[in-house]
Amino acid sequence: MSIIVPFVFTAMAAVTPILDLERARTKLPRSHVVGTSAAAAAIRMNAALTKSVPAGLQLIQCEDWELPELSSVLTTLFHARDSSYQAVYESTADNRRMQAGGRHTTDLDELHAGWAADAQAAQSSAELTSVVRDARCYDAVMWWVHHVPNAFKGGLVASGTLRSLPLLPTVQHTMEEVSADVPSGAREVVAKSYTAATGCAACHVNDDPQPTSDCTASPDGKCPIWPREFSAPFALHASFPSIGNASSTFYYKFDDEGGANATKAQLVDYSTRCFPFVSAPNFFESKPCKLLFLNRGIFLMQPALGIDCCTFVSDVGAVPPQFLRAYTYKGTNESQPDMYGNQVLCDHWDGPEGFKYWTVSHFDSLYHNWGHDIVFQDGPTGVTWRWGNFDVAAQPASLFKLPSGADCSKTCSKLLAPEHHEALAKHVQLARLGIQS
Repeated sequence: MSIIVPFVFTAMAAVTPILDLERARTKLPRSHVVGTSAAAAAIRMNAALTKSVPAGLQLIQCEDWELPELSSVLTTLFHARDSSYQAVYESTADNRRMQAGGRHTTDLDELHAGWAADAQAAQSSAELTSVVRDARCYDAVMWWVHHVPNAFKGGLVASGTLRSLPLLPTVQHTMEEVSADVPSGAREVVAKSYTAATGCAACHVNDDPQPTSDCTASPDGKCPIWPREFSAPFALHASFPSIGNASSTFYYKFDDEGGANATKAQLVDYSTRCFPFVSAPNFFESKPCKLLFLNRGIFLMQPALGIDCCTFVSDVGAVPPQFLRAYTYKGTNESQPDMYGNQVLCDHWDGPEGFKYWTVSHFDSLYHNWGHDIVFQDGPTGVTWRWGNFDVAAQPASLFKLPSGADCSKTCSKLLAPEHHEALAKHVQLARLGIQS
């Protein structure tokens, strides 16, 4: 096969589209391009590529390409790239950085030298040549998707500057498949190059059943998801009655494995004062309490009121890590305060019944971990949780045990005054982040 790619590129828009930059700052790929293995991920990425390319661009199986043809395509893509994407990737050592032979560079001469070194190392072995070819296919697809702005792609094809792209190979290589007669130096050169070229695709392999969360109206179709285990401080705030920065802690453990015995739990520990929907005496006495959410129900523990343990509701437990799927993206770069008093540029999400959530946007100067939780607001009451830093670590199972010797089967309605029980009902919905039972 012979594909001629004319080298003609005219200057296009100088301003990078904002949504492209948001995608460059996003680390996790969307779920429709994630697979449980490298082959499965490649198949899904090829399907997405096929749906998205401009009319007139031919997609050709990787094994049908020659190395010089792939070098020509890469050179064309290099001149069509937007350098601001590379700056984003370099700032976080992202695997989407341009590279050749494992060396990250944006110098075209160095890139050509890296490709030539791979070709020379593979010239004595058909097996190594296949590995190098597949590495260049990975490079070409990655550059097209992550370095060339979407607004430029149609022009590249319409002008005839780019006529063809390779599809991703669905076969993965190891050096064990290469003949023992091939010199070890050549093996090392090709292995290093192949590992680097497939580094971005590695992020598309995840056997988690919900590795990313596709959400309504967000620019890239995604919203943040929680780690499976973490603890985090938060400050409770309310206007009436006035509560400012009441210290609290949230513990979370959500294990999908283990069937009926899997731990899916959250503990809300109000160590300073209990939730702000109860009568005035309970407020001013500032009595602490805990709410424990287990598979079999939600339990209140407030010894200061003589309640060692009671059941509020059965068969309703912790919120899932991808709870924001029930919310709708409303905008970005809204300033909200974190627990420590910093003003943070946030993405805004609206949930059921007026609940609201704010997470770190791609543009905040203090936080660089997109999606970190900043503020949760109860819609009906306006009570807010202002989050602190998450400690993403395994949580001891003992945190989520009911108190030893306590009779937790008693219903809270028999132990609480009516106004307290009504307040508890409101707070349970708050602690479930507005997600319906």
